[in-house]
Amino acid sequence: MGGRTSRGQQSYFLYFSNPYSVARTFGLFIVDIVRERYQAWQQRRQDVQPRIHRTFKYALVRAGTTVFLQEASLFMLLADMLRGMPAVYTTLFAYDEVAHHSGIMRPDAFKVLKKLDHLFAQLERASQRAPRPYHLVVLSDHGQSQGATFTQRYGQSLGQLVEQLVAQSTLRVAGALDPDEGWDSLSTALTEALRKDSRTMRLVRRALRGQMHDGQVALSPQGEATEEQISQKLSGGQVLVLASGNLGLISFTDDPARLTYEQLSHRFPGLLLGLSQHEGISFLLVHSETEGGLVLGAKGIYYLEQGYAVGENPLAPFGPSAAAHLKRTDGFSNAPDILVMSLYRPETGEVAAFEELVGCHGGLGGPQTHPFVLYPVVLPMDPGPIVGAAALHTQLKTWVRTSSKQSKLP
Repeated sequence: MGGRTSRGQQSYFLYFSNPYSVARTFGLFIVDIVRERYQAWQQRRQDVQPRIHRTFKYALVRAGTTVFLQEASLFMLLADMLRGMPAVYTTLFAYDEVAHHSGIMRPDAFKVLKKLDHLFAQLERASQRAPRPYHLVVLSDHGQSQGATFTQRYGQSLGQLVEQLVAQSTLRVAGALDPDEGWDSLSTALTEALRKDSRTMRLVRRALRGQMHDGQVALSPQGEATEEQISQKLSGGQVLVLASGNLGLISFTDDPARLTYEQLSHRFPGLLLGLSQHEGISFLLVHSETEGGLVLGAKGIYYLEQGYAVGENPLAPFGPSAAAHLKRTDGFSNAPDILVMSLYRPETGEVAAFEELVGCHGGLGGPQTHPFVLYPVVLPMDPGPIVGAAALHTQLKTWVRTSSKQSKLP
């Protein structure tokens, strides 16, 4: 790990010590900010729906992911390939970031995909000059689903709905429903770059000193500089409501153990019923003391342990694998007291994100559940579907071993 970190720091230093790289990146950064502001204005002018409000701060984050991170990642990939490293990889955030805010099949997002195609072409050309053979593998670990957000549809957030349903208990509800993936990605990249001691990095460190803690950069739209501040924001709540796309998580912090269906029904009458009957919610996942995992829908219950439904099956629109995934989640020791899945319309693929995002992922329903791996046909693929990160990791390691045997270089 130490060696990889040193190489990463060295690559960042080499990238930013090149005047051409710095000037080019800065120019592209400014262009992308202008492009984002223009594209946001175009959506407002044409009244494109659904859409969300896109701020100037977001334009900075978008430029950071589509220009700064992408250019630096490409540079480091090329450098490692020309060094003859056995395996190199990176994460490309650009499409994910733009699709979240612009929409998954909008012109804004397709322009980013076109830039990614050019990046892959550069890598392919570089592989022909590298001192060892390389196979290019493209992995998308999830898709995205689109739709008007939960708040846009119903005039309140999931946290506000929960607060309304537990109002008689006087519990304090705290939530974190704002998207911050782009900020996190930029924070990680800047933290890595700032570890190199140079005049440029010292200037950047001074500029960011108000948003650093223990050497870590922590950018956010609210200006929260540390994880401690974020924790303090949530620690005052006795009910935590978190979200990832159209997946909501509700936990009651006064109890160290996960509350069961029976306990929830007794302590908070009307909570489970109010959530499951809400038109913007497809189902809830809770755990029963006697029946195990229960999936509660508006018109039926699915028993995960027994594998059958009473009434209408709330999982029917989500495909044959939904029950297995939820059963696995229900078995986690850190599973939330209540897992919430928002509205899903199979005929259109629409979902209602609990975050303020047009395109989202994290839950079930629509294209978000369609990942893919694009790989050369010369690499062996195990028969049968790949289900889960562990199985995918095994497949990738198999390819690395196969490629190493094919190469005469160590």
